[in-house]
Amino acid sequence: MSSVARIFVVLNLVLAVAFLVAASTFLGLNNDYKSKFEEEKAGRAQDDARHAQQISEKETNLSKVSTDLNTARQQAADQEARATNLQSQVGSLESAGKTKDGQIADLTRANGEHAGTIERLRADNNRLVAANTDLDAKQRDAVSRMEKAVSDLDGEKKSVMEANNNIANLEKDVAKLKDDVANRDLLVDFAKSKGIDFENVMVMAPVKGQVTNADNSIKLVQANVGTNQGVKRGWILDIVRGGTYIGRFRVDTVGPTYCAGMVTLLGDGQQVMAADVVTNTLN
Repeated sequence: MSSVARIFVVLNLVLAVAFLVAASTFLGLNNDYKSKFEEEKAGRAQDDARHAQQISEKETNLSKVSTDLNTARQQAADQEARATNLQSQVGSLESAGKTKDGQIADLTRANGEHAGTIERLRADNNRLVAANTDLDAKQRDAVSRMEKAVSDLDGEKKSVMEANNNIANLEKDVAKLKDDVANRDLLVDFAKSKGIDFENVMVMAPVKGQVTNADNSIKLVQANVGTNQGVKRGWILDIVRGGTYIGRFRVDTVGPTYCAGMVTLLGDGQQVMAADVVTNTLN
């Protein structure tokens, strides 16, 4: 039973009770009307006033109940509208659920395909790891070779520095030799003007050695024969390589185991090289 119906039942009961009270009062008044008329009249007036108040209260309650009823009806209408909206949403959700079921099926198939792809990617990754390991080994080997090459290069740089120092010293010797040669040429020219034949005066012992250093830019040659082999300053030594005649140089500086001088004759297109043979025994 709804609240409104309950209110109406209570109201009817109250009215019935009031009616019974009024009826009983009316019957009592009939039995003793004359004696109690004035008293009953006053009591009736009080009852009427009380009833009027009760009726006013009931009307107020009824108005409130009516208002509550209208509010309840409006709420019921709103609930029905919400229910209709919810039913529409349920329909939409059911449709979306069917769509989601299809999507889930598609995702399940795609997941299976992705699983195969992942397996292939894992296999590819394993191959890449193996290739990377091999590449790391090759890189370490390359780094090791590079470090060795750098070390060798440092050694070569030191050798080049030593060679440059030797060249600087040789250039100093060349400058000195040039001065000596100029002075000697002056002396030779002076001796020749006096009738001295140096080629007949100078007796040369047989000598054979090798070129130890050569600077073709300044035509300087150094050999590994010296005074221990009888070499003297002013000698002319021929330079050969196998059966090829390279040229000749004049000894300007001589030590116990070495000699050095300027190239005075060079074959066409030839360059003096280390290990070339130097000798004075060519026919």
